[in-house]
Amino acid sequence: MKQSNATQQAIVEHTVTERLSAASDVHAAYIGLDVHKASISVAIAEAGRQAPEFRGEIPNAPQAIDKLVHPLSQHFDGQPLLFSYEAGPCGYGVYHQVQASGHDCEVVAPTLIP
Repeated sequence: MKQSNATQQAIVEHTVTERLSAASDVHAAYIGLDVHKASISVAIAEAGRQAPEFRGEIPNAPQAIDKLVHPLSQHFDGQPLLFSYEAGPCGYGVYHQVQASGHDCEVVAPTLIP
């Protein structure tokens, strides 16, 4: 039996709500990345409804991503961080690198955001 669009939307919204609730109990900070071919813009929001802070741009290169992740990890005493960025043509290199560093990373599909 095929689900209606309204039912599918309700399932997506419920899943998103569950994930956000679980994330707020686990992560010390949320790092939003705007990934482009040559650069990545970085914003950070600490847990607890703090206003996000724009941290500038870094090159889209593995060394630059390491220079972002490791100091942030130290700043938050090794607590888990959640990185996220919009799915796009730049692939999943950033995702795999962040995951390998021991932090969580989500690639968000804009078409699935309610």
